[in-house]
Amino acid sequence: MSGESAWLRGASFDRDSLTSAWWERWPSTPLISYMLRDNRDGWVRFHSLPESKRYAEGESDYLELLRRHNTVLRELIEIADGQSELLVVTASWSNESEPAARDPKLLVAYPDATYWTSVNLENDGDSWDNVYVGQSRFTEGVPDSLLRLAADYETVA
Repeated sequence: MSGESAWLRGASFDRDSLTSAWWERWPSTPLISYMLRDNRDGWVRFHSLPESKRYAEGESDYLELLRRHNTVLRELIEIADGQSELLVVTASWSNESEPAARDPKLLVAYPDATYWTSVNLENDGDSWDNVYVGQSRFTEGVPDSLLRLAADYETVA
């Protein structure tokens, strides 16, 4: 992303503009993490551990996982002409369409996110992803606590 986006400036953003930008880019993909895989032009899978191992089994695995993810982020920044601002999107499950509070683990790992929207996961009104967004300047190691939560399936980020 070049320069500062019109829909996100510092800690505040325009929800409607961000939602419109989402639907312009991915018109048939709801804002549900596992459904992003269905959008082949926007989905890439990076193996976090050697030999496609799924879970970290110790600190050396976590160090490798974090090294790989930080490498991907650095490369993406190079592609974006050095623009080091990242849009960080996280979600917390709830049985309510409006969140009462963020998941405490996410609040610690990424405290600067702002509520964006809620998505009904099963069209039944009982399962919601409350989606938060924030903008951060990438510095190696800064996203590590959030990446560790995702690696342990303690959040979807």
